[in-house]
Order: sequence, then C-alpha cells, then structure tokens
Amino acid sequence: MTASPLVVTLGSANFDLISHASRLPLRGETLPGEGFSMQPGGKGANQAVRVALSGGRSTFAGHYGHDIFGPMLRAYLEAAGVDIAHFTPAGPSTGIGNVIMEADGNYASVILPGANALFTPAEVDSLESLVAGADALLLQLELPMDSTIRAIHLARRLKVPVVLNAAPAHKLPAELEGAIDFLIVNEVEAEMLSDLPLGRNFQTVQTCCSGLKRYARNVIISLGSSGVYASDSDGHSLRLPAHTVDVVSAVGAGDTFIGEFLVRKLSGAPFFEAISCANAAAAMVISSPEGMKKRLSPEGVEAQAKEVRMA
Repeated sequence: MTASPLVVTLGSANFDLISHASRLPLRGETLPGEGFSMQPGGKGANQAVRVALSGGRSTFAGHYGHDIFGPMLRAYLEAAGVDIAHFTPAGPSTGIGNVIMEADGNYASVILPGANALFTPAEVDSLESLVAGADALLLQLELPMDSTIRAIHLARRLKVPVVLNAAPAHKLPAELEGAIDFLIVNEVEAEMLSDLPLGRNFQTVQTCCSGLKRYARNVIISLGSSGVYASDSDGHSLRLPAHTVDVVSAVGAGDTFIGEFLVRKLSGAPFFEAISCANAAAAMVISSPEGMKKRLSPEGVEAQAKEVRMA
C-alpha cells in the first residue's frame, strides 16, 4: 500500500477572536455586535489541518507564544492528526486574528503576528532533514519574508515541490521568479502580484494568470463566487464555476481548497481533477456549521465535484 503524501507546512498559527455583526463598520463608526466566538487559525495551521483531514501526512513547523492560546493551538493541530514536533514556543504572545464576521459569512480581519514574526532563516535551515523527506513544502506569507524566501530556496535545492499561497496580499521579490511549482492566490492577491484589476472580465483573469506564470509553473486563482481559474505548466487552462451553497462561514474556504488540492495532486490525481475536488471540498466546508473541522469523505467530495463539472 502506497503511503499518503507527506506535506510539510511552514507557516503561521493564530488564535482568532471573532466579533459577529450584521455588516462591517464604516470608518469611524461604532457598530453593535451580535455575538463573539474564538477559534484556532492562521493560514499555516489551517492548511496543515486540512492536509491531515484530506488524508495526507501533515507536519507543521511554526511558533506559538507563552500565553493561554499556545496550548489551544497545539490541541487543535493534534486533534486533526498533524505532527507538531516542530511547532515550538517563542516570545510572549501567540499570533492573534481580530475578525469581524458579517451575517452572510464573509469577513475582514486584522492579524497581529506575535510569535509568527520570530521564525528566523536559521530556523528554516534547521528543518533541512524534515523538508528533504517531504513530498511538498507548503508556505504562505504570514511569516517574515526572509524566512519564507530561505524556505523556498531550501526546497528548490532539495528538489522538493514548493506550494505558495501568496496570502496575505504582498509583492514577491524578483528572486522568486520561476522558483515556485504551484502558486495559489485569490482575487485580491492576484491583483497585487499582477497590478491588474480583475473585475469580472474573464480576459483580464487570463492575462493576470499568464503574468503570474513568471513566478510559478502552475497557477490557481480562486475567484470567490465566480469560481476558480487555473493554468498548468503546459499552458492548458480550466475555469470552474462556484458551487451554489448556503454559506455558514467563509473562514477557511481557501485553506480547505489548498489542503484538498495538494493531497489529491500528490496522490496522483491530474492537476485539473484535483482542483475540481478542492473546489467542491471548500464549498462543503463553508456550508457546514463544523467549518474547518469538518471531515469529508473522498467519495462525497468527488460526488460534489461532479455536480459542477456536469452543470
């Protein structure tokens, strides 16, 4: 029996403090809230969890603070089956996400990096043996850029595929051109990297994707309610519509997409088939009260994916 793919995620771990409101407040406005909740998060931690819940072997490397949130983040990762041997304490404060959640499930957030900002390039170097045994290295842009760049160079030297979710939106240095195997971005991030306003013009999305090929051989752009557009290393492209679901919370949609896509692609699924399943998995998670913690059966994801392909 072939072992499940091993994904090493080097990234952020935050604890999200969520204020629920009918809408986002205007500048200078004090808006009455409708509830409060807390949940573990951070793009790195969430993606590591989704890799594990999608059937991959998942190892997470990062930092948490010496506060009450660190143990809760460790428990969150462990409960999903993530290896946290390289998730270590640093500094007084865990990363915090201050989130305002609208009634329709959309949200805005402000991130306080805390311990995430303390992950150094030297610590990246110490992960060489771990990365060398991985099937892919998964990264985001919530750690210091010099550490992220060092990690990409390390993976390239070890011939380990690099998957970069370029989030939050941030310009990439020229030295990363051609260094990424899979670049995954949303509309805002695609606009930041390409300097092109996407709007609803499909031709602009294609042009944007072509421009992003200078960084990566394979590019995936998630377009929210407009679905997803992707182009592979051979220049073939795919556009999928979004699934029609009742959104409970959009938190974790992108992270679910990435985890599901990566496990399926590394397990041998064709690029576009893996994207179709990832698109379906994200829809299933955002329409569930369980959210990021929802376990999905492979068969259920595949059945959901066929609904859009046949539409």
